[in-house]
Amino acid sequence: PVNLVGVSAIDADPLEELAPADIDGLDAEIIDLRPARAWAAGHIPGSLSVPSRDDTAQYIGWVLPWNRPVVLVGEAEQVDEVRLKLARIGHDAVAGA
Repeated sequence: PVNLVGVSAIDADPLEELAPADIDGLDAEIIDLRPARAWAAGHIPGSLSVPSRDDTAQYIGWVLPWNRPVVLVGEAEQVDEVRLKLARIGHDAVAGA
């Protein structure tokens, strides 16, 4: 089938864990996957609160520019799930977590 030609595999390598100082130097959108209350209690300045749900990746893909790198903040399981879902819709520029 034509849609399988040239398709690259989804990157399954673990994301680099970034320190706050590393995030400051990145030109990336910071997406906080934690519940809204956790975000309200304390978050990285400039981060967007997008609590992890079934449609989180679609929402992120809708509101962010296509090639804009993303840093995901949340529990490891949330980050892995949303990263995979983002890759499935073609948004694989995840810079770290």
